[in-house]
Parts: sequence; structure tokens; C-alpha cells
Amino acid sequence: MIRGQTGSAWTMEGLGLESSLRIRNFYWAGDAFRPSLQLEPGPAGVLPLKLLRGQFALAEVADNRVTLVRDPLGINKLFFAVHHSGRVSIANYLIDLVRRGVPCEVIYSVPAGHRVEIDLHRRTFASSRYFTAQTGDARGDCSLDKEAAAIRGHLEAWFARLANQFHSRRILLCLSGGQDSGLIAALATRHFRDLTAYTYCFSQNGDEVSEDATSARRLARDLNIPVRLVTASRRDVLDAVHDALVYGQDWRDFNVHCAIVNELLGRAMADDLARAGDDTPALVLTGDLMNEFVADYSPVVYRGREYYSLPKVDQGALRRALIRGLNAGDREVGVFGRHGLDIIQPYGLLADVLLELPIRLVSHEDSKQNLARAIAGDLLPDWIFARTKVRAQIGTSRDITGILPVLLESGCDADWLRLTFRQAFGIDNDAFLSTFIHGGVYRSLSMFPTRVGTDGFLAH
Repeated sequence: MIRGQTGSAWTMEGLGLESSLRIRNFYWAGDAFRPSLQLEPGPAGVLPLKLLRGQFALAEVADNRVTLVRDPLGINKLFFAVHHSGRVSIANYLIDLVRRGVPCEVIYSVPAGHRVEIDLHRRTFASSRYFTAQTGDARGDCSLDKEAAAIRGHLEAWFARLANQFHSRRILLCLSGGQDSGLIAALATRHFRDLTAYTYCFSQNGDEVSEDATSARRLARDLNIPVRLVTASRRDVLDAVHDALVYGQDWRDFNVHCAIVNELLGRAMADDLARAGDDTPALVLTGDLMNEFVADYSPVVYRGREYYSLPKVDQGALRRALIRGLNAGDREVGVFGRHGLDIIQPYGLLADVLLELPIRLVSHEDSKQNLARAIAGDLLPDWIFARTKVRAQIGTSRDITGILPVLLESGCDADWLRLTFRQAFGIDNDAFLSTFIHGGVYRSLSMFPTRVGTDGFLAH
């Protein structure tokens, strides 16, 4: 039986699989949604994993073997621990394992795009890659217009699939006022009827409206989408830090700060749905992941110090590092999921198409705006391509306000985030964090663990 299809609670499954996969899986093979799968190698005609697109963390038990599979980009997290008795405990959330008495020191992750097989009888472990994130940076003949047309076509096809599967759902859009989320919102209006946009805004006094929020409101009016402004004060930001650390499954400042925004949005969405008393299931759509595919990130300098630093490498290498880094941290799916909200990141559904985009087409000034304009065509108004990009964590294009300064001025710097994460997960040794996330990925196993550690769990 494949687990992880509906976000089950803790159960014992046959041959020693203890599962807490509470994040719902969304995957397709072509137009088929969640087709029948056999995770173990099988006869000809069994659907190959390499055909799957979407976000998923799957588990199957058969013949003393536990098979675990994680989606190509690592959007859904999949942690596991092996007990000497032959029990394998799995979860999307690290905290679920810790609360079941599993120490972090014996917890490992299935890498993105991998299939892991644990033979509990023979005590063997095998890990194989079924997806490799290969970029098209070496491609020769290509043009911006041609690439944009291909991306637009694939986006339209994916939204048709989403509408076919989720046409009855209430769609909640994370709208930042930028191009990426704007294009997702515009496409959503063509395929769904019940839409509401949610926009985050830091406002200490309750009356300021950020540049992002102003832009999001304007775009929502242009697209005829109702918009809900989620205003956050300093106290609101600080109140969200703990949940952002725990369910964002990371202590690094950029990911924590992003998770805080989504935690506040998730709280507002869940509260609104509860007050409405409507049983219609909701689906959150976001414009995230495009920044990774085109390497559109930059550091921030605040009071003479650089934050959100990036590797000092060329754009192609930076792009590969950012995509690899999706393996660790759960600032989107994990944070919204903890509020019972299903979330899909449409750009992730066409990962192979976006990976094929040569980095040289988006590596010079204004190139991303040109690409976004070419993809959007007449879906978005011209003014949105002229505005200065602003990240929600830093407030405005003129001054750095919001989450970054609020946390720093409150003593919640990088060291504090590390310490608080360790306390939340019962980690005594600070050095362990540097091995738990290394090179942008959670630690994994390469062989069956043989050393009996704390509480009978096995470690390598």
C-alpha cells in the first residue's frame, strides 16, 4: 500500500512502517492525476517514476521492504528513522518524529528526486536517483520570445490540469504585487471562479501600506480579484517566529523570514475559512520557485552588514545551487500545511521546462522583466513590469523595514535562530546543525545504519 496519499495520521502499517505523512501529495503523469504506482521495480508497463511531475512524499511496504520516494525538486519533505527492532518511522515534519520520541540525531531525509529502499530483514539500504535537475545553460540556438512562448504554453496546460482536478475548490492566491505571483493570479482568473488574493503588509501603526501591498491591491483590482490585506505589527512578527522555525524546518535567516510571512498569511487564511463556516476545500496557489529557476536573488545590506548572502559564483552555478537548496527548508508547503491548507506552486510543475531556460537569457539587467513580459503577454498590465522589486522581509525599495530589522532589533539574529531551533527540537550540540543541513540539503543515508543510538534507533 502506498502511504502519503491523503495525509494520514499516525498508524502502524503491516511490516513496521509508522507513518505521519500529513502533507497532501499532488502529482501527475501527463494528464493523469495521482495514477496508480508501484514504487518497487516491477515488470514492463509499470509507470516509471521519472514520468511524475508535482510534489509528493510516498511510502510503500512489501516483502520486508520499505520503499520511500520524494518528488523531483524536494518540495514535500520526507524524513525517516530506523529502529533496531525493524520499525521505520516516517514523517513530512521533523517535529512529528521528535514528538514521538525520535531524536534528531538519528533522523535522515530522502533526497529530492530519489527512491530509497530499506530491507528490514536483510538490513540493507539502497538509494537511487530517478530525476536529475539538468539545466539548459549549454544550449545554443534559442531566443527569449521562443522560450517565453514555450513556458506560457506549458503554464496554460498545467492550469487546465489544475482546473480539471480542483474546479470546485476555493482558490487562495498569495499575491505579492510582483510579476511571478501576478502571472499565477492572472492565469487563475482564466481557469477558476472562486478566487481571493492574500497580501502581506508590515505596518507598525496599523495605517501604513507597503509598496508590495499597494501594488498587489492595484493588480487585484485590474484582475477583478477580491483582495485581503494581512497587516502585521512588530508583535505579530515576533509571535510567528517559533512556528516559522518549527514548520519551516530551518533556522537560516532568509528561510525563517520568508516562513514568517507565510505563517501570518496561513493564519489569516485558516481564520477566514473557519469564520466563513464553508466546508468547500481551499487550495493555495503561490508564485514561488521562479526566482530559483532564474537565479533572481540578491543580498541585503542593513546597518553596514550583509544579510541573505549568496555563493560568490556565476549565475549558472548560482541557479544550480538555489535549485538544489529547495531540498532543505519548508517555508511554503510546510508552513501552510500546518494550518491544514493544501498548496501548489505552479512554476514547480514545469520544472523541466524552466530548467531548460538558458541562464544567459535572464542574467543581465532587466532580463527577468523582459522574460516575464514575454510570458505574460496581455495577461498583466504594463505598469507591473516597471516597478522596483521588493522582498516582503525588508519592506520597501527605499528603506529596510519589516521582518529583518524587527528580528534583529529584538535580538533574534542568526545565532538566536540556531539556538531556538535546537531548543525546539531537543538538539544539544550546535555543530549537529552544520551536518543536518549541508550544501543546501538535509542529511541522508548511503548505507543501512548499524550503530544503536538513543532509544534503540539506528545511526550511521
